[in-house]
Amino acid sequence: MSRKMRYALVAAGGAVCALILMSIFRSPGGEESTSPDPESVSPAETSAAESVEPAESVLPAESTESFEESLEPGPAPALVGGWTINTGDTAVEADERAAKAFELAAAADQEHTYDPIALLATQVVAGTNYCFAARVTAAGPDALPEIRILYVYADLSGNAEIIGKKVIVGEVMPGSFEANAGDLTLEANEEVKAAWDKALEGLLGVDYEPVAYLAKQIVSGSNYLILCRTTVVHPDAVPEFSLVTIYQDLQGNAKFGESEPIEIGLP
Repeated sequence: MSRKMRYALVAAGGAVCALILMSIFRSPGGEESTSPDPESVSPAETSAAESVEPAESVLPAESTESFEESLEPGPAPALVGGWTINTGDTAVEADERAAKAFELAAAADQEHTYDPIALLATQVVAGTNYCFAARVTAAGPDALPEIRILYVYADLSGNAEIIGKKVIVGEVMPGSFEANAGDLTLEANEEVKAAWDKALEGLLGVDYEPVAYLAKQIVSGSNYLILCRTTVVHPDAVPEFSLVTIYQDLQGNAKFGESEPIEIGLP
């Protein structure tokens, strides 16, 4: 075989080897593979790829802590639409709007006269509901008064009407309470004031604030019915209004009788 022919065979074999090597380094789609050598991937790139996980929180650490603190139980807020007990001056004239509502509502009843005793509670609605203690007397020369709990609604236009009532001291019957037709303060009724002071001597645990002397009952001695604002002696105690009975015997001794809370709410 000639030298030229041997050179040609060597060249042809080299070309075949080159084609084989090129096919090894091509991807299935025919393009050159771009897959990096595993040993050439840096530790930083590998860590970033492996650390892609769902975020634990979309809030900064401080915001998350603040949000969690806000879920802790705290003081219960006042209920919207609920009744608010009057903790201030109980005199109706001390609240101009309440006094006006009472006057307008009472004027609509031509068969009775109304004397306000105390403002007990209010309720915000589309306007305001008021709860009053009042002395109500029917028209006529011999009529005796009644003690009532009155509910008056005042709308946003300045109108007012009585929407509910509960009789505390009503028609006088033998042995029943008779409503006080005179001055309602304890200071103006010395006998009642003296019995009150004696009955409450040494009484602990509840603060009794007398508001008005409402009625008297003749027994073997006397029972006095007194409207009070009562508060349990406790830092978080909520006051309420109660009907308290004081008993005074024929010798002038006095003791605490019953205390009945007034349930505020439309009958």
